[in-house]
Amino acid sequence: MEDCTSEGIDPLSMDTWDAFDSIEYVERNYGGMILPEDEEIIRTVITGLELLGVSPTSLERVADIGSGPNFYPAMLLASLLKPDNKMDLIEYAQPNIDFMRVLLSEGDHIYKNINKVGIEQSIDTHYPWGKFDALIADIGGKNFQDTFNRARIASRSIKGNIHELPKFWYDLVSSYFVAESITTDETECVQAISSVVQAVRPGGWFIFAVMVGSKGYPAGENTHFPAANLSVEDFRRIFTSISGIEYELIPTSVSNEKLREGYHGMAVILGTRINSQNPHPAQSEESMHQIHHPVHPSI
Repeated sequence: MEDCTSEGIDPLSMDTWDAFDSIEYVERNYGGMILPEDEEIIRTVITGLELLGVSPTSLERVADIGSGPNFYPAMLLASLLKPDNKMDLIEYAQPNIDFMRVLLSEGDHIYKNINKVGIEQSIDTHYPWGKFDALIADIGGKNFQDTFNRARIASRSIKGNIHELPKFWYDLVSSYFVAESITTDETECVQAISSVVQAVRPGGWFIFAVMVGSKGYPAGENTHFPAANLSVEDFRRIFTSISGIEYELIPTSVSNEKLREGYHGMAVILGTRINSQNPHPAQSEESMHQIHHPVHPSI
């Protein structure tokens, strides 16, 4: 494994999380067309949830860890919640908490900030997600309709730390581009992944989406944030080292329409914590391996 220091980037020169520009990040990543990699992740997650046996409206405790300003993971989870139950969007960076609380609030949903170079900005926090709502409904069918509004009603934004999650609490957790995108150090990344997995009750499920081969990333003008530069094989080794789980790792296709320079691809990891009272949960190992790599969409 090589980290950002091997690329000549000093971790001490990276920005603090208060400098994270949620507006620039959302506009660049989600404001235009849906990137093929995001569509592929959404298809993989919806297919995987069905094969894992996660039924719609069946879960009481659900969380998205490190939610940032990305709302489509919450939209994917909204259909799984029992009526009137809440979903925790746990985030550390204050700008992202502020963005998400505006998105979830009543009113004009306009989030404003001043970026690192002193420019005032604003964004309608609702506008990027309509196309994701339509895509999720198209892929998921009747159980995945109106996920934007359902997620808004069910979600609550919570200040939290990926390393300080409650153990064995959630029926299902997701975490998209977080553990490998908060540090250059593989050990800290492994600790973050383990913390997310340990937040799942025995018999519950987890979803990760990860950046492969990332050398760090921007979130606003003149910003740089860290990443652990990990290969698919590294991620497979990490998850295999965690006891008491079954998982499947599915890399995305190589795309000519990548999010940015400085990474090799993405992958989805879907799995379950084995119930100590029932070491063979309802979803069998065979069903885990049926989560095949989806056909790369053309859009």
